[in-house]
Amino acid sequence: MTDNDVKIIGRSNTTVPEEMTIAETIKKFSQYNEMRSWRGGNCYYQFYSSRGTIDFIGYKHNPTGVIFMLQEQRSDAMGTRSIMLNGTQSLSITWHNPADCSGIDKMQAEMDAVDSKRKNWDIVKLNVKDDFVSCFHDFYIMDGSNYMAKGDYSPIMEVSEVLQKGCKVIKQQKQVKNKQPIEQTNKIQEMII
Repeated sequence: MTDNDVKIIGRSNTTVPEEMTIAETIKKFSQYNEMRSWRGGNCYYQFYSSRGTIDFIGYKHNPTGVIFMLQEQRSDAMGTRSIMLNGTQSLSITWHNPADCSGIDKMQAEMDAVDSKRKNWDIVKLNVKDDFVSCFHDFYIMDGSNYMAKGDYSPIMEVSEVLQKGCKVIKQQKQVKNKQPIEQTNKIQEMII
């Protein structure tokens, strides 16, 4: 059997991530109005700098490393912080219910083209890679309704935690952090003259 005897037909636009330099990656993600979101909008919005660079949600295909993102919030992490009277704080992070998001059908069709049972796709929490933290707020990767651009985010994102193994059923994700004592960072020193 030779290579000519076997014809490999691609089933999806999702491919193994291509190697890019840092400069090439920055150029790709910082092009104004060049990408389209899963719901079809033009991507000409960036994340506000106050949003930070951690605690995003995404969908990772383990064999290829491809990462998809559906919808995020531009200004703040998707969660609430509560300050208790006993001097502790609690934090819960809740992401959108994907079933309520426009464009999920397009993303799922792309996921299913690779793995129809989606057993190799995990729901993951993402952080921006260190190389791109300083310029992340310059990336045009969202449309006007907080939907993310179609395509692979593995060049700029890394997985910090697996929230769900396999995602045939994609549920709303919530992570609750335990109550923690509030740390006073701006200590006031008294001066006695």
